[in-house]
Amino acid sequence: MATSPSPSSPQSAVKQSVFEGLFVHVLQVPPDGPFADALRRVGYDLHRQEGEYPGLVWKEAVAVACQQVHPQLPPEEAQRALGVRFIEGFLQTLAGRALGVVLPMLGAEGALRRLQRFMAMGVPALRVLAHEDAPRSWRVEVQVPWALADFDAGLIEAGVQRTGVPVRVGVLERTQDRYLLQVRW
Repeated sequence: MATSPSPSSPQSAVKQSVFEGLFVHVLQVPPDGPFADALRRVGYDLHRQEGEYPGLVWKEAVAVACQQVHPQLPPEEAQRALGVRFIEGFLQTLAGRALGVVLPMLGAEGALRRLQRFMAMGVPALRVLAHEDAPRSWRVEVQVPWALADFDAGLIEAGVQRTGVPVRVGVLERTQDRYLLQVRW
């Protein structure tokens, strides 16, 4: 039986462009100060950026961002709010610019059919299974050893909305390494 890669294994690596999208473009974290210090403690140093990071560093960096940016919200709501904002920052990165051009042309179904490819731009080992379960209703299962269901629900919602279709993404199930979303419009 195959097992999922551990959150710190090379197979669960998160590309630097994901960190850049959130922390540099969206949150504009100064490289010095309490926020940057907290990120450095979990393994992300704005002064010395690496090409990729272990998934656990991403998960912990998102938790730091939730505490710094939305301390008044429950963790799930804070993650979702960051996920919604994340798409704008990612589309400003070199990796995300092409996606920003393509999304408006695809429509909601086209974007969801290509979700595996799009999400793999930031996390190559991520496994995404998306299928239509009714007209204008899709289920999306994501398998990754450090799942952030609410963050990803927010980013998928904001990303698909860039096609011109007002969608709503809800979390149906969640575990440590897998989650199931429903996308409706």
